[in-house]
Amino acid sequence: MKLYFSRNPNPRLAVAVSRYLEAKVDFEFASPFAPGKRRSIAR
Repeated sequence: MKLYFSRNPNPRLAVAVSRYLEAKVDFEFASPFAPGKRRSIAR
C-alpha cells in the first residue's frame, strides 16, 4: 500500500500512526499544490 503525505498536519499524523503500528506501507511525499501539479477546476 502506498501512503501519500504532505507537510500538512493531518497526513503526517497518518504517517506517524502507520509507523507506530509497523504497517507495511510505502511512504511517498506529495505536493499537490506545487506549481505544475495543480489541476484547474472547471465550473
